[in-house]
Amino acid sequence: MSDLTPYEALIWTSSHGTAFHHFPKNIERSLKENTNENKNIISKIEINAVPGRQTKNLFVAEMTQNFWSIPDETKRINVILMGDNDIRSNDYLGASRVEQNIGRIIELHKGSRHGLIVCGLLPSPATWKENDFLFHRVSNRLYKQVESANSNPLGRRIAFLKTIHVFTGENGLLDAENLFERDLIHLQQEGAYKLAKHLVDNIILIANTFTQHGFNGWT
Repeated sequence: MSDLTPYEALIWTSSHGTAFHHFPKNIERSLKENTNENKNIISKIEINAVPGRQTKNLFVAEMTQNFWSIPDETKRINVILMGDNDIRSNDYLGASRVEQNIGRIIELHKGSRHGLIVCGLLPSPATWKENDFLFHRVSNRLYKQVESANSNPLGRRIAFLKTIHVFTGENGLLDAENLFERDLIHLQQEGAYKLAKHLVDNIILIANTFTQHGFNGWT
């Protein structure tokens, strides 16, 4: 299989990714609007969204089963896009669970022909004052795990994507009024578009960097 074979991308997320919260149509819009001359490196982007999803063992098991069922002729980029459900429901235990289980997903992708993009957590203004420390702790530790994996040739198709800046205004604070619904958790139309555009633009950019790593040990 040529290393120039396009990737399929699959975004694993929670209720943020559902049609009710404007996400699929904005992914489609962002794909159409993207002007990168190498955008065909991504053949399609699909979404696996489960409302209330947390980074539990069940999620890792589902991803692992799906990973090993990818057809031989297919190249995949899995995108992990989680909110703060784990932290909101389990505080420090939830934060530790995210770090541990995303680490297992990173290990799963090492040495594979498939790529992995780990996104920083999606913020919620509703719980930001209580959870901002844990939010930043988890995102920073996920970044460090990706950087550690990426230092080895087996992890060269693993990347981290920052997201927090998508949701902040010029004052550096979360733009709750313009980007979030009244529940201060989910995104309204403009917020969903900004997130989708950020994801699409960077998935394409990152996919092109993945094709430059011609390591012969991919499985």
